[in-house]
Amino acid sequence: MLVLLATVAAITLAGQEPRFDAVSIKRHVGDTFNGAMATSPGRYRATNVTLIQIIGLGWDVPMGIAFGIKGLPPWATQESYDVEIVWPPGTPPDQMRQMGRAMFAERFSLSAHYEEIDDPSYALTIARPDGRLGPQLKRSTIDCDAVEAERRAGNPPKDLPNGSGPCAMKMSGDGIVSGGISMTTLAPNLTGPAGRQVVDRTGLDGRWEFVLHFSREERDPNAPLGLYPSLFSALQEQLGLKLVPFVGKNKLLVIDHVERPTEN
Repeated sequence: MLVLLATVAAITLAGQEPRFDAVSIKRHVGDTFNGAMATSPGRYRATNVTLIQIIGLGWDVPMGIAFGIKGLPPWATQESYDVEIVWPPGTPPDQMRQMGRAMFAERFSLSAHYEEIDDPSYALTIARPDGRLGPQLKRSTIDCDAVEAERRAGNPPKDLPNGSGPCAMKMSGDGIVSGGISMTTLAPNLTGPAGRQVVDRTGLDGRWEFVLHFSREERDPNAPLGLYPSLFSALQEQLGLKLVPFVGKNKLLVIDHVERPTEN
């Protein structure tokens, strides 16, 4: 059951940070090998995820990996949880971060600060000089405002043929499926499997639908292929994109204090 945290999360009351409408955090029971995350307007669901995989909801750090973060206890990368969060659709990203930090402070007693470092990174760019994109990447024509209006009216949209909800995405052990997300959303979600911070430099605006299958075991672009190609190969072959290394200024999140979450 979701716990109601605020009547209107998008309004900051005097002396208070904005809050998510509802949050559920429960210790995951069962399979510890396969996890999944799905986002849609106003809702986030994650199964079998660790603190390191969700801390980006409140802090500007890579989702799913420990680099870029200092001071995490071992349980934060080992113990898994099922998480569901609800917020008003259309909430600005900066306010989403505030709501996330308030949630982590309340449920994980988490306090932290940033330090700036020079860090190897990747730029997500278009792979071909002629700008042609890959066979699995197509521009979305879905009206996300209409989708959200239907959702609010109690008519949740059906998943697209690729398995993702419209204007949403799903992440699993073998890749990412998009029902219409931006490149600025895709890039940070590649940070975990890429092993470095990924920033969007494609120049592609709007929303995009795609299916991206890759092996999470291989971060070396020259490594032997497994069931699926490496992320580096998959991006070029399937989406017509590539990761270009560079050294950039990145933030290091230093954890001052954190505890296991209160559950509900």
